[in-house]
Amino acid sequence: MKTIAAVLAFLVLSVLPAAAAKRIALVIGNSDYGHVIDLKNPVNDADLMEKTLKEVGFEVIRRNDLDQRGMKQAMLEFGRKLKEGAEASMFYYAGHGIELKGRNYLVPVDADTQSEDEADIQNVSVDSFMSLTENAKVPLNIVILDACRNNPFRTLRAAASGGLAPVKAPSGTYVAYATSPGAVAEDGDGTHSPFTLALTDSMRQPGLTLEAVLKRTRAKVQEATRNAQLPYDSSAITGEFYFIPAVATETVVAPAQPEAEDIDAAQAAFLAAGNDVDMLRVVADSFGSTVWGALAREKLKKSGVPAVALEAEPPPASQPQTAEEVPEDVVEPEATPEVVAPSAPKKADAPAPSKTPSVKKSAKKLAAPPPVRRLEPKKPVVKFVAKPRVVKPAKPRAAVVVIRKPKPLAEKPRAVRANYPRCDSPAFLMKGSLCSRGSAVCRVATVGKSGRGGSGRVVLGCN
Repeated sequence: MKTIAAVLAFLVLSVLPAAAAKRIALVIGNSDYGHVIDLKNPVNDADLMEKTLKEVGFEVIRRNDLDQRGMKQAMLEFGRKLKEGAEASMFYYAGHGIELKGRNYLVPVDADTQSEDEADIQNVSVDSFMSLTENAKVPLNIVILDACRNNPFRTLRAAASGGLAPVKAPSGTYVAYATSPGAVAEDGDGTHSPFTLALTDSMRQPGLTLEAVLKRTRAKVQEATRNAQLPYDSSAITGEFYFIPAVATETVVAPAQPEAEDIDAAQAAFLAAGNDVDMLRVVADSFGSTVWGALAREKLKKSGVPAVALEAEPPPASQPQTAEEVPEDVVEPEATPEVVAPSAPKKADAPAPSKTPSVKKSAKKLAAPPPVRRLEPKKPVVKFVAKPRVVKPAKPRAAVVVIRKPKPLAEKPRAVRANYPRCDSPAFLMKGSLCSRGSAVCRVATVGKSGRGGSGRVVLGCN
């Protein structure tokens, strides 16, 4: 099955031009903050959301623990991807979030906001994400904010509320919050927040609209938090959106769970098929147990084309009829009537002599000929010989032309500058300082609590 799936995906991608992804998502999880209290679950929540979105047909851009510059770079990549063409987009954020003067801000890991005037400079506004999706002209945009846990800045607690403010969703946008406006959401006692755990579970349910998914999520969060947390949403969409289309009712036996290789091959085949009916049928038949097969069937259903192509059975060829030889008409020879001469009359009975002809001559003259009997010809018996059914061979496909794009050449790092400590040495390093790695100089983004090296150090990039 793995080999067939890989070959099919390769053929689809080789024959058809690369198609734009139809569902694109940006997922950000911020847990490791430098100036405010850390959060344990946002990165775990982002991992779970990324996995779920890939299962339901999204191409995911995933980032963790971003500073302000990193968040804006991710926004830029997300916006450019949407402009290439998408039928649905989704932005998911888990981490700290604050509200000031009616505006909602997402908090990067390097933010150290000391006053209201600095909020717009050090943080990222939710409105910027709204403008990004609106300018990309995507028909449906989903914004999920699990970012109302608390206000991390002590100097702003008097000016800021305990949660996020409600936002009027632009046209074609659906905004969902982990809790109601002005309230604080729970980070969760386990490895995930109650909101993200309930949301991802509801997204995997087939046949639920976007509104139904959030209603089910709201009920599960209320139950998990004993009515302490009530998710809130704001909608300005007009159509219906399904994370997973409804499963056909005639399916009796549940198919086996597809493997990761099959899901990747199915995704590649679906994205390459675009709106081509024949290729969508191939995806629906070959990857029917994956969400991509279900999406292919849904797209065929919307276009009014049956998901399975039925070839017309050729009519049976006319068969020569064999018949037995019909004998010619057989006519029996005419029977010659036997004429018996009458016995001579006695003298006593003998009539008087007259001139009439003799009885023998009269009998010959007056006797009528017997009817001629003809044999009716036999009806021919026709025997039909059954001919074996001829199965029409499959139409051969066109030759496959493989076009491989050359890989971009990696940029060579600049020469090592002298007198910088090594990044993997136990030397004391401050956040933002420079260190040498191989033949390049790198800037340290995050270090351990003591400032020394080890697994806690993360290098931002090389100059």
